[in-house]
Amino acid sequence: EKRIGMLRLATSSFRKPLGNPRNSSFSPFRSISTESKVQFNDKLTFYLNGKKTELNGKDIQPDEPLINYIRTGANLTGTKLTCGEGGCGACTVTLSHYDQSTKKVINRAVNSCLVPLCYVNGMEVTTVEGIGSIHKELHPVQERMSIWGGSQCGFCTPGFIMSMYTSLKNDPNPEIEPFRKSMDGNLCRCTGYRPIVDVAKSFCSDTKESVKAPEDREFAPYNPDKDPKFPEELKNTNAFSTPLKIGNDRAVWYAPSTLSQLLQLRAEHPTSSIISGSTELGIEFRFKGASFPVLLSPMNIPELSHLEFKENGIHIGSAVTLERLSRELADYKKKLSKDKAHRSRTIDALLDQLHWFAGTQIRNVATVGGNIVNASPISDLNPVFLAVNAKFVAASSTKSPFEIASKDFWVSYKKVKLEPSEILLSIEVPWNEKNEYVEAYKQSRRREDDIAIVTSGMSLKLDPQNKISSVKLGFGGMAPTSILAPKTEKSLIGLPLTMDTFEKGVNQLQKEIGLSGDRVPGGQAEFRTALALSFFYKFFVSILSKVDPKAIDAKDLSATMKSYEPVTPTGTQTFDVDIRGTSVGKSEPHLSAKKHTTGEARYVDDIPKQTDELIAQMVLSKRGHAKILNVDIQEALKIKGVAGIYTAKDIPGKNLWGDVIADEEILASKEVLHYGQPIAVVLAENELIAKEAVKAVKVEYEDLPAIYSIEEAIKKDSFFPVNHGIHHGDVEKAMKESEHVVEGELKMGGQEQFYFETNGTLSVPDEDDFYIYTSSQNANKTQKFVATCLGVPANQVVTKVPRLGGGFGGKETRNVNFSAIAALGSYYTRKPVRLMLERDVDMTVTGGRHPFISQYKVGFNSDGKINAVDLALFSNGGISHDLSVAVLDRALLFCDSSYHIPNLKNVGRIARTNVASNTAFRGFGGPQGHLAAEAYVEHVASYLNLPVEVVREKNLYKEGERTYYGFPVTKNVKRSWDECKKTSQFEERYNAVQKFNSENRHRKRGITMMPAKYGVAFNAQFLNQGGALLHVYLDGTVMVSHGGVEMGQGLNTKVAQIVASELGIHLSHVKIKEMATDKIPNASPSAASMSTDIYGAAALDAAKIIKERLAPYKNANPNATFAEIAVKAYFDRVSLSSQGFFKSPHKGYDMVTNKGDPWRYFTLGTACTEVEVDCLTGDHKILRTDLVLDIGESINPTIDIGQIEGAFMQGSGWVSIEELVWGDEEHSWVKPAGRLQTAGPGTYKIPSADDIPADWRVSLLKAEPDPTKETVPVMSSKAVGEPPLLLGLSTYFAIKEAVKAHREQEGLKGHFPVNSPFTSERIRMACADKFTQLAAGKDHTSFVSKGSF
Repeated sequence: EKRIGMLRLATSSFRKPLGNPRNSSFSPFRSISTESKVQFNDKLTFYLNGKKTELNGKDIQPDEPLINYIRTGANLTGTKLTCGEGGCGACTVTLSHYDQSTKKVINRAVNSCLVPLCYVNGMEVTTVEGIGSIHKELHPVQERMSIWGGSQCGFCTPGFIMSMYTSLKNDPNPEIEPFRKSMDGNLCRCTGYRPIVDVAKSFCSDTKESVKAPEDREFAPYNPDKDPKFPEELKNTNAFSTPLKIGNDRAVWYAPSTLSQLLQLRAEHPTSSIISGSTELGIEFRFKGASFPVLLSPMNIPELSHLEFKENGIHIGSAVTLERLSRELADYKKKLSKDKAHRSRTIDALLDQLHWFAGTQIRNVATVGGNIVNASPISDLNPVFLAVNAKFVAASSTKSPFEIASKDFWVSYKKVKLEPSEILLSIEVPWNEKNEYVEAYKQSRRREDDIAIVTSGMSLKLDPQNKISSVKLGFGGMAPTSILAPKTEKSLIGLPLTMDTFEKGVNQLQKEIGLSGDRVPGGQAEFRTALALSFFYKFFVSILSKVDPKAIDAKDLSATMKSYEPVTPTGTQTFDVDIRGTSVGKSEPHLSAKKHTTGEARYVDDIPKQTDELIAQMVLSKRGHAKILNVDIQEALKIKGVAGIYTAKDIPGKNLWGDVIADEEILASKEVLHYGQPIAVVLAENELIAKEAVKAVKVEYEDLPAIYSIEEAIKKDSFFPVNHGIHHGDVEKAMKESEHVVEGELKMGGQEQFYFETNGTLSVPDEDDFYIYTSSQNANKTQKFVATCLGVPANQVVTKVPRLGGGFGGKETRNVNFSAIAALGSYYTRKPVRLMLERDVDMTVTGGRHPFISQYKVGFNSDGKINAVDLALFSNGGISHDLSVAVLDRALLFCDSSYHIPNLKNVGRIARTNVASNTAFRGFGGPQGHLAAEAYVEHVASYLNLPVEVVREKNLYKEGERTYYGFPVTKNVKRSWDECKKTSQFEERYNAVQKFNSENRHRKRGITMMPAKYGVAFNAQFLNQGGALLHVYLDGTVMVSHGGVEMGQGLNTKVAQIVASELGIHLSHVKIKEMATDKIPNASPSAASMSTDIYGAAALDAAKIIKERLAPYKNANPNATFAEIAVKAYFDRVSLSSQGFFKSPHKGYDMVTNKGDPWRYFTLGTACTEVEVDCLTGDHKILRTDLVLDIGESINPTIDIGQIEGAFMQGSGWVSIEELVWGDEEHSWVKPAGRLQTAGPGTYKIPSADDIPADWRVSLLKAEPDPTKETVPVMSSKAVGEPPLLLGLSTYFAIKEAVKAHREQEGLKGHFPVNSPFTSERIRMACADKFTQLAAGKDHTSFVSKGSF
């Protein structure tokens, strides 16, 4: 398959794997000649958290990742499996080994989901459980993460803990930049990273004084002497000097200790896979089901790990890790003498690429040789090797070492110039000469831990007359291999170093390597071409600026800048909150925070294995739309260990489910409607057997016509029968009377929730009952559809939700069917069944935020006052209704942003397509409606040539005005705007941005202010209710059960604070139990930002009931403790148990009649965001964001600010870097049609810590509730989960302001449409210039990027 960019660059595999050995008579474990000469050790020995572990080699699967043993073999479930491809860092552990040559312990943070178990022989493995425990003592990293609010859902937390712990082991007194860099392989979806960065700062010598803990809490100093000690036995025994052989008849792992052993093994197994850190083979194993009969590890061979700086260049052993190469290059550079300072150019080029090469965990194990021989066409390093004329040294058992020129090494896609028996020994990198210049470039979708779109290495040598004597232009991402541009290089030889020479060269370069057409693998042909040309320009200007500075206009010097340098972000949080009672208003740590940091918080897949438990795997559709002709399970049933396979015909109850309308099959019966739709479920003794059986199930299809996008649905009139809309005022008349009218369109992409804990269910049968442990926001619907699927009454199904590793709406409905599928297995086998979705499956089958198209017509006056808006919204619903109607309704109610539009008409349609049904996601249609509104406001401002803030402020709601659906607005819309304008110093910074833009041609800044209001309530009025159960025990402690689900938002902490304050007891005396339907029936889902409003109020009601019952005893004994009062009441036979209930008093809204009140109140706010854009690459950086919000009187400021920051970054990510791509009409290179291409962190990019604002200021308005205009919520605290996400959309408009500045510089005036997300591709192509013209042709100024991967 020639899909550029599908595989990670940071690979350690030297050869593609064989097929399944079951189809061959070859047995890898047969006696071989090497074994007759060498004594192999057949036991795996390592230490795990200080305890020695010895495993029999024949009991190990050689390609099994370390995490499998950690979680299932050692039952250490703190290490989390989130992505399985080394792209998120949740599985990070510390590997330590003793270097006999330096007599030092080497500590490395690694991805345990990729590193094979066999790799750790002779090492110590430390997991999060090994450094601290809530039952003993927390490590300082764990303690500070819990205090600072660095943990929300907690699923990513162990990974961050271990990355920081490892870094401290290597440097107990670090500086912030290298310390923060050690976490570049860790992602978080909840927090927005700022509190995690603050924790990091607290350990660093140069930043520890700049941060303080919430509530000024004290924390223990870090004492490295208290860290676990490296085992002495591993120092005294050199396990690496003894060759290792691990395996069985399925596969075998060899770890030879000498080069001759490796070469001989390779000769005897020429199709073996050479494996180092398994950073690619691990992905092949987990996601593609590949098997590897023979694995050869070169890591114990001294020659291959040798790194030496010689007089003629750098000698790099092929097994040198990327991180070690980076570290030693930087060290050598510091020691260069003056006469050798020019060597730093080659070093800097390599360091530039290594800096952004994957994440630390990958670089710690991935090798230079692995990257080279993997032959990825988008390798970061290979173009640099081409540019510097590197030589690769290879050998075999019969051939002495020989050189291969780098230009000859990559022969075709994923193919290299090595015979099967040959291996790469080393890389020889020559030093550049004094008159030779070397540079390297890379552009990706996200700076940190991302593969390149285009990467480049270039070198140029000048003669004494400054004429070009040699030049090498290396590129990745422009062909099936890394390439040079020999024709362009030849055309430049002998020419002077001038911009005229550049012009000749760039035109030739476009002809030589330019891409075009829609079927280019990976897409983005025009963007990739523009990048290559822009890199060449950057290179030329960079050299000229050094050689002949006067030849370069000062405005052009910004072209010499590389990727945005890492900046340690700063943040301030400003609030004035009154303390109410014993706890409410305090920044109490999340109740589960300590458990999160130690790995002791239990999620569904952490529940211990049950007796006779079976593992479920689903058979998924491989077609986008097709008839099912036959499902043959017979061969699969023959596989030993398979306990059963069930299809739609086996469902004893109803095969339909759906949140509002049951219109989707649990298991497809006659027709598959989207790629990945479940067809059958396989039950087996373990995961490997289950996966093997899934492969053996044969499904015959007959393809049917399919529709994947809104555009296709419009063409074919494929819609659900819903036509909702609101008509306020006389739009037609106002439009005619307006001085100006504009029309436009905006396309908005979808968004993946990317909760870190994928969907999972454990179904446990018990007599007639079924206990369903699930990661769901909606226990009630889970109970309902498990019961209807099995044909049993609801009271025989109990749903339990311990906690969620993130939800964001994605677990409100789209996991109910998986619980039903697991329960179906339990129904037939009467055994526990565990079904856990892998990341790619989860993303493929669950759906995300709805893509939208907004079409608008706006009437307005010359002063910017908007008179009328006519708006049509189209959403992509997918195959079923799910929640699409409610999502659309909310979008229709957000079409005014925060602006008073006297005449507004909107209508919405839902496209029926062949993609997994899109569903709830934080904001629930609100962000789409808000972005649609801000887009037409920006269009008005652009048309009038006014700053968009002028138009926004002109149309802001005033106190007492009502929305187009009749809901009153408070003064806090204008109040938050004015406060943000003042505290952000907007006007001063706006002028500074204009000055910057006038002085820089190729970097531009944009600054914008944007308001937001978010209506809070469920659309469906009946859902605005909830219950709680409260028990008081005789020791004075309290237990609360409520219908809400804790998923990181701090719900349980807030509920506990409310109860503690109402009863006058300490927070530690209140315990919140897991959500369970046998405690709280018919619970509304934890969604719509209503959980604290509903369940906090219900718990408050229950506490008030208890308080009232205890009042006589308190009055009679005013000095008695709460426990003493409870005892007195108990002996007086007073019930110490109460049931609380809450229902919202607001009326609700009817979208058909357009009557009623849709909300309880508005949460309001304003953002001021400033960005900088590299107009030559499309890269961007948020320089500063100021957020001012009215969230009432906060219950817990630290938790609320954490929600604000996390929501902001999700909104910012949606409109900038997060892009979903399916195989549709615009992406015909994605095969098969309908497949989600971006189904994992390798291809789908959520923001990293490097993407947050460099300066981030959050301020909470002092509460001024107005009960005449809005419902006062529980404890006067407004909802905060979703509203701040709208403010994240300011990133889009700040980017657009920057791009606008570039276009005006190029003479391009007026409005220009850009679809969302505003990716690097869309930024670069909107910054139209001579390079985009060369890449996209004469229509480049209006080029529409299709988006791609």
